[in-house]
Amino acid sequence: MAIVLPTHGQLLWDTPLDLALRNLASGTFLPNDHGYLNWSTNPANSTGGANPATGSVRMVKLPRLPQSYTITTVTAFVSTAGVALTANQCFAGIYDSAGTRQGVTADQSAVWNTTGLKAMALTVPYVVSAQADIWAAVLYNGTSCSFAVAATVAGFNDLFNANLTPSTARYTIGPAAQTSLPASITMASRTNSSQATWMAVA
Repeated sequence: MAIVLPTHGQLLWDTPLDLALRNLASGTFLPNDHGYLNWSTNPANSTGGANPATGSVRMVKLPRLPQSYTITTVTAFVSTAGVALTANQCFAGIYDSAGTRQGVTADQSAVWNTTGLKAMALTVPYVVSAQADIWAAVLYNGTSCSFAVAATVAGFNDLFNANLTPSTARYTIGPAAQTSLPASITMASRTNSSQATWMAVA
């Protein structure tokens, strides 16, 4: 990746340099190798698909990055086409650590009814601060809709979120009975999930 030296008022020059050195030393494929800014995990780790409960918000934590970045799209992979998806009740979005919705897409009911990668534009871009925790989220209403997961193992809810609190967990469910992504979610009220859903941002 290119190293851009900062001007007055920007991050110290060692911040982008540290990121570049970390990428060079990683020895694996990184989000920017696939045209993303961040992702929950390497998509090559995906093992299949899983169907989140209809009406329940599914949240996936993304790794902290040492630089700020701007999200314009959220991407997920529909592994099994949605069935009887309810119009104006299927969305993806971004939440911050306070549980505040910082970005949301248009309705995806006419998009998730086919399989494949779905790059979904946020209605307004969101600037993520350096070292900030964020979560990508999906919500659908309908008969069914499955998304790619790195793993889904019944009973592994707490393992996938090892040593994390409900407020900081990586993979969660809730709140339920939603028809749109809530403007605010009480993060501590979420339930650990055994579905390690794959999501990315660009």
